Amino acid sequence: MNFINNTQKDRLKQLFHEDRTHHSDKERQALFYIIAGNDDLWMKRYVIYNIKEQRIITKCFESVDFSSGIKVLVSLGFNLYNNFHTEDTDTRFIDLIGTLDQDNFILAINAIMVRRYGIQID
Repeated sequence: MNFINNTQKDRLKQLFHEDRTHHSDKERQALFYIIAGNDDLWMKRYVIYNIKEQRIITKCFESVDFSSGIKVLVSLGFNLYNNFHTEDTDTRFIDLIGTLDQDNFILAINAIMVRRYGIQID
């Protein structure tokens, strides 16, 4: 699996360590791949995911003013994590194409691949 950059790889290692993510937990890996690959989401990671309780925070859409592209990434991450769906944001492929800039589109496509195949970090 490709990483966006070394920063994303380091962030993933940190999230996996903090969360004690099991190597076969592809659902959580996909969500963390998205969070680690975007600076804005990285800054807001604890508003999106509760490390102590190991769960997504679905109310983050009410408490944080996300841009439309970031909202799509969070929605996709939640959907890959546990099939969560929000009424406000579609996670259909066609919506990803139209809403995301090139970097976040690549991040989204890679996250889908992580959900399918998992990821290994040295």
